[in-house]
Amino acid sequence: MLLRQFSTATSWVSQYLPGLAICALLAVMATGVAMWGGSSVVWALLGAIAVASLWPPSAIFLPGINVAGKHVLRIGVALLGFQISAATLQVLDVTTIAVLATNVAVILIAGLIIGPMLGIDRDRAL
Repeated sequence: MLLRQFSTATSWVSQYLPGLAICALLAVMATGVAMWGGSSVVWALLGAIAVASLWPPSAIFLPGINVAGKHVLRIGVALLGFQISAATLQVLDVTTIAVLATNVAVILIAGLIIGPMLGIDRDRAL
């Protein structure tokens, strides 16, 4: 029984870890660049687009990239939603909320437009 659990864990690591490691490295780099200016989300998006256009990931990375692009991203968005509560929004003025909404829209539209031009399918571009 214990051997089967170890085998399953090893299989999971070998299947998902390479892609998750690439995504984590990109996130760390984007966070570092954002310390100088800009948003880490924007830098991660630009970095991912650049990496995917210059070096299309091989099949070994795809399972981990898919997990990060769907499940990890959804968890991150949910945690971000908890962080931005109604009390926080009451402190912000209308202009700031409009700027935040515009930034989100620009990022999504940029992903939709630039992604396919670089050969990235629509699901990953968002």
